[in-house]
Amino acid sequence: MRLAKVDTEIAGLIKKAQQDKDVLAIIIFGSRARDDAGPTSDLDVCIVLQPKDYDDLKLSRKRL
Repeated sequence: MRLAKVDTEIAGLIKKAQQDKDVLAIIIFGSRARDDAGPTSDLDVCIVLQPKDYDDLKLSRKRL
């Protein structure tokens, strides 16, 4: 995936997360965070949710 397309995807993810009351933070890490990503680099993302009693089924249904 080209880096410009990844940037568009990140922007969309952040916009959706800002509207989700369960999302506390989105953390981008790895080569994209260090600004040394190459053409074959992946995107490392951690989404921090409000502490709740999520089970595996509820988490699998939680979509951004």
